[in-house]
Amino acid sequence: MSESKRIIVFGKDITDAVATLRIDADTSPPTVRAVVEVPVDPDWLSVCSEPSGCEVFGRDHCGYWMHGREHSSTRGWLCWEHDDEHDPHERDFDAEAVDGSPVYEPLPGEAEARACWEAGLPMPAGGRWHVLDRDAACRAFAFGVAVKGVDWFQGGDATDYDVVIQLALLSEIRYG
Repeated sequence: MSESKRIIVFGKDITDAVATLRIDADTSPPTVRAVVEVPVDPDWLSVCSEPSGCEVFGRDHCGYWMHGREHSSTRGWLCWEHDDEHDPHERDFDAEAVDGSPVYEPLPGEAEARACWEAGLPMPAGGRWHVLDRDAACRAFAFGVAVKGVDWFQGGDATDYDVVIQLALLSEIRYG
């Protein structure tokens, strides 16, 4: 059995990428639309949606604008987008639970957001609550591929991760 031939373009192995191409030569200038299918790196999914990947909430990643409030293995992270009055990183926690973990006072809209998150429903519109789960991680990965190329995650840094997560959760780059 022979090995399949690897496809190397500009020094990058794109063998596992599947591309669809459409060229519209009738426009001026001609336009090209390329659709690339790339497997999402399992490490990226871990960085975004697993408790072991909580470094994404560090100040050098997304932590300067977002706080991971609670995690569920099935629902991902319930996240709070900081505002001028409520930055969980800047406040002392209010008490300690029996296990020693911090207990915070509720943030605005937290009860409704938590109920939606627990039920698997969309977050309340116009609020500062977001869900960083597997689906959001996949959307963020797609933004990374679109902006930086198929190997963006391996060559990326905290700023890259921050930008694609903002695009996935906020639909814009609002911070940084």
